[in-house]
Amino acid sequence: MQLNRIVVGTDFSMNSVKVAEWTAAHFAPRAQLVVAHVVDVPQPPRFLRSRFPPAATLTELARHGAVEKLGELARALDHPSIQTQVRVGRAAEQLAELAREVGADAIVVGKHSEEGTCNRIGGVADQLLRLSPVPILVAAGVGNVPPRRLLVALDDSELTPLVVDWTRTFVDAYSASVTALHVMSSAVLSHVLSMEAVTTGKEKFDESDIKEQFREESDRWIRSLAATGLDPACVTSEVAFGEAGKEILAAAQRLSNEMIILGRRGAGGIRRFLLGSVVREVLTGARCPVFVVIEPNDEIVSSSADVAGGHPQGVAGHDNRSYRAPIDS
Repeated sequence: MQLNRIVVGTDFSMNSVKVAEWTAAHFAPRAQLVVAHVVDVPQPPRFLRSRFPPAATLTELARHGAVEKLGELARALDHPSIQTQVRVGRAAEQLAELAREVGADAIVVGKHSEEGTCNRIGGVADQLLRLSPVPILVAAGVGNVPPRRLLVALDDSELTPLVVDWTRTFVDAYSASVTALHVMSSAVLSHVLSMEAVTTGKEKFDESDIKEQFREESDRWIRSLAATGLDPACVTSEVAFGEAGKEILAAAQRLSNEMIILGRRGAGGIRRFLLGSVVREVLTGARCPVFVVIEPNDEIVSSSADVAGGHPQGVAGHDNRSYRAPIDS
């Protein structure tokens, strides 16, 4: 896994600009950056349209302004390899399609900001997780350093080796330390405890002893995964019992992690319509960037039919061509 080319989405909000700056300076200083803004002019109700300029005119004005702003941002980023693009349409669809066109390794977006805080995923990030062909970094709480304290959430799924591969990429890039966390869900633990009562015939038994056995087995499993590509000296393992989203967030806060890495499972149409509850909870509550590894699937396509209200021809019949903003050499 490498970060050779990254699409960075911006809506010019304070957080999205800060995330673009952090990406250029610390997250991917040697990658090729494609910084993009998507123009999406909403249609007024039919009975009010006569009071507004034509949608095509509004779109052209917004596009012109975006070209200028992107040029200013690109110059401020002072990155050795940067392009800018203005697209027309739905933001998530256009960013996912742009990632395909340029062969991006990841998409970076800022977390939705509300009243000065970053406490919601935001519609664009939510939809990107359903549509994107590549991993998504949803960023908030970025500082002025690379993410050197990583928390990687591991479960027993086919996606886990890919999550470990991406973790190794970040360890190598940032000389980072890793806490590998596995959460044993309350439902699984309750089932095992019930079966223990049935098989032993005991009405009472030591729950803490069973938890300790689980912890030891999970710890061995985590270390065997890490050994496939991570230096054991930089990895510590933890096992928690409870609800995965809450435990991941609690660990990240307790350990002052600077980035969370986790997988997002689901293929084809399932991923387009369902966002995993664990991923949603972590993205909503995280105070640091969250890198979501997407399950590879060639069937995921960017289609306006997949997102309610999409308009495949942009606004007022405009096509969705890419517009590259001028950048001073």
